[in-house]
Amino acid sequence: MRKNWKGGCALMVLGGVLLAWGAPVSAQQCTGDEHIEADCKEKRGEQTRARIRLTRAARETEVEFVITNVDREDVVIRATTTRRGKAVVKTRDLVPGDHEVTVFIVEGRQECERDEFDCD
Repeated sequence: MRKNWKGGCALMVLGGVLLAWGAPVSAQQCTGDEHIEADCKEKRGEQTRARIRLTRAARETEVEFVITNVDREDVVIRATTTRRGKAVVKTRDLVPGDHEVTVFIVEGRQECERDEFDCD
């Protein structure tokens, strides 16, 4: 092996066992296939409960949902996707009206998906 080797993957047989090493591959990336579904129900007068489902995302990845909220601060919720690339978050801090949800990968703050939904 070269002295100045700079990455890639290396294989080596040691004592009859195949060893491999190299730069780790980060699973902390968007798949490009992410999908968001959101639904709302009015609860207790002005408060609206929203349930937001993320599917087809990277497996076991920490994500952040940022939900715009009319006349209030944005709602930010963190979750970890399942082994199947799914996450569901709920909030009761929304007012009726139009909202937008954006999903980011926490590591690197990479935006994966953005969608609008209406809570009336």
